[in-house]
Amino acid sequence: AWLLKIACKFFQYATSGLAGPQNNAKQKALILELECLIQNDSCRLSLVVSDLYKYGKLLLYCALSAEAKVFFKACADVDKTHERAKRKLSLLHKMDKCLSAGAQAFQDGRYSESIEWFDNALKLDASNKVGIFINIS
Repeated sequence: AWLLKIACKFFQYATSGLAGPQNNAKQKALILELECLIQNDSCRLSLVVSDLYKYGKLLLYCALSAEAKVFFKACADVDKTHERAKRKLSLLHKMDKCLSAGAQAFQDGRYSESIEWFDNALKLDASNKVGIFINIS
């Protein structure tokens, strides 16, 4: 129940529409809470590794990739052999690179290149085109 509560708080803060230091501080506090659990209570977390992965996937498919990373990282930190979490982290890293490059190309007026980068981001995860598209916006 406590893990679901943390996941729901991440979702709430990320979708609140409130940007700024107060909301960022709340998200950082949640990240620290998870990191402390990993350091101090990994036995309890090892019982819910599959839930960490599921909540990460849920956040990812809701276009909350930064929040999803926290759960995938926690999953990989607790279970060093969890290949699916490692693959999702790698996917998110590649997606971030494509989206950043696309945004920079767009800012620089290189629109064709920008479209190519965004297309590359969409091709990375065929099952999550909506989430990636929202991150492009």
